[in-house]
Amino acid sequence: MLSVIVPAAWGYDPFCDFLQYVVELSVVGEVILINNNIKQTPDHSVLHHQKVKHIKMEKNIFVNPAWNLGVSLATYDNVCILSDDVAVDLRAFYEADKFISKEMGILWIGVSWNLYFLHMRQFDRIDHEKMEKLILTGDVEIKGPSPGLDTCGGGCLFFIHKDNWVPIPEDLKIYWGDTWQQDMQGIYNRQNYSLQNCFFYTPYSGSSCTGISNEYQASEEYKINENYENFYNLKQKYIESMIKES
Repeated sequence: MLSVIVPAAWGYDPFCDFLQYVVELSVVGEVILINNNIKQTPDHSVLHHQKVKHIKMEKNIFVNPAWNLGVSLATYDNVCILSDDVAVDLRAFYEADKFISKEMGILWIGVSWNLYFLHMRQFDRIDHEKMEKLILTGDVEIKGPSPGLDTCGGGCLFFIHKDNWVPIPEDLKIYWGDTWQQDMQGIYNRQNYSLQNCFFYTPYSGSSCTGISNEYQASEEYKINENYENFYNLKQKYIESMIKES
C-alpha cells in the first residue's frame, strides 16, 4: 500500500483530474497533500476525497521541506513522491508497490521519459479524454540497478521505502532534494532502479517553482542555499558525521 506525497503549488491546472484517478487506485492508501499555495487552491472534488489528507500551510515551505513533512506523516511503508504537474501511466503505482523494499534505494522515472516529455510538452493541457487514453495503456518496465539519476527531473516521480528516507537538510528548500536521496541511498549501499517505457508527461517545474517570490530568488539565502556547492558541502558533513558515529 502506498502513501502518496504531493507538495502542491497549483502551477498546472489539469493535475487534479489526474489525481482523481490516483486516489481511486486500490494500491493507494492515502494522499498527503501539502498545500504550499492556499490562495490558489482549485475548487475540485478530489481535494475532499476520503483518502486525501489536505495539509494547508500558512506560507510556502517549498518542495524539499514538504517532502520531509509528508514522509514523516506517512501511514504506509511504501512512499511515492509525486509532483503536482505530472501525469503517468497508472500501472506504475502497482508495479512500484510490488517492487519497493527496505533492501533497495529509489525507484524513479527513468531516462525514457524524456521522449514523452519532449513530444508532449507542446500541450499546455491534456484534456480528460486524452489523459484517460494515455494513462491506461499499462506499459511499464522496471530497469536497473541504475548507477545514478538518469535525467534531470527525477524528483517528479519516485518511490522509496519510508525507513530508507534520509531527511533533506533544511538549507536545501527547492533544488537537489532528489539528488540528495539518490546519493544517500548509495552511501548506504542501496541500489536505485528506474521506471521506463511508460507514458509520462510533465511541463517540468510548472509547479515546483510556482510561488517562489522574486524577493527570495534575489536574496543571498537563495544564492547560497540553492547551489551545488552548498549541496556538496552538506553531503560531506553528513558522511563525516556517519564516520564519527561508526
